[in-house]
Amino acid sequence: MRAYLCTPGSEAALGAELKRGRAHAQAVAAGVVTAEAGDPDQDPVFARQVLPDTTVVSAASVRTLAEACYAAVEPILDRGDGPFSLHALTAPDPPPGLASRAGLVGRETLALLHDRRRRAWRRYLPPDPPPSAADGDRLLVQILALDRGRWLVSAAAPRRLPNGAFDLAPWPAGAAPVAVDRAPPSRAYQKLEEAFAWMAAAPVDWLVSDVVAEPPRSLDLVTSWLERGLCRSLVVTVKFKGKAGYGILADLPARLARFAPAFARIKQLAHNKNEVTVMVRRAP
Repeated sequence: MRAYLCTPGSEAALGAELKRGRAHAQAVAAGVVTAEAGDPDQDPVFARQVLPDTTVVSAASVRTLAEACYAAVEPILDRGDGPFSLHALTAPDPPPGLASRAGLVGRETLALLHDRRRRAWRRYLPPDPPPSAADGDRLLVQILALDRGRWLVSAAAPRRLPNGAFDLAPWPAGAAPVAVDRAPPSRAYQKLEEAFAWMAAAPVDWLVSDVVAEPPRSLDLVTSWLERGLCRSLVVTVKFKGKAGYGILADLPARLARFAPAFARIKQLAHNKNEVTVMVRRAP
């Protein structure tokens, strides 16, 4: 089973994407959709993070939850030889106390690894600062609290997707870090900063667009610039009115694949509202 994290309210759109990839999908909490079978190489637009090979854990106390999490991840870490980090997460808008409980379970799980698996523990790296989105060397342990007693646990190394990206985002819940200043930048600026983090740094010429336009016009802008070779990388926001127009995104991965890009993703980022961001970098 895989679990996907999305913006609350986008569960139906994410579920429809997964079902088009022949998965059996269901929303299990706000912002969390699970999938059985289907295409493991699918890179859903409305998912910011995936928990591959998820184990369901249920327990009443922090200690027993940590023991169950340790049992789920220990064999995978013991077989590995590279670095790993751990993200302790909750579903969006958690009830009071759940985020701190997730933090406790995460710390207890790490303590068990420290005490019982010293060889694996020596490879632990704190999640902050995170690696680049282009770095596929760090295994990621994710512990997701759906409620006080129901949790999802995953331990997996990033896997290269056909579009040139990795399936795992290196940031907790797939929310790329954006600086929060005392006088915060506009949401348009925040979306761009987040998109640049997903693409990782590269010396390229950019097309950047956050124009309010009908989705077909925004997508035509993307394909036109790529077809004419007018840019080497682009970040374009596609804005929607309501939720009935998401189907226009279904064939976009295939349209982008025609250009054989080094990187191509379509994501609903944490700073997107009813919109998605198209990110493409041409091959050198």
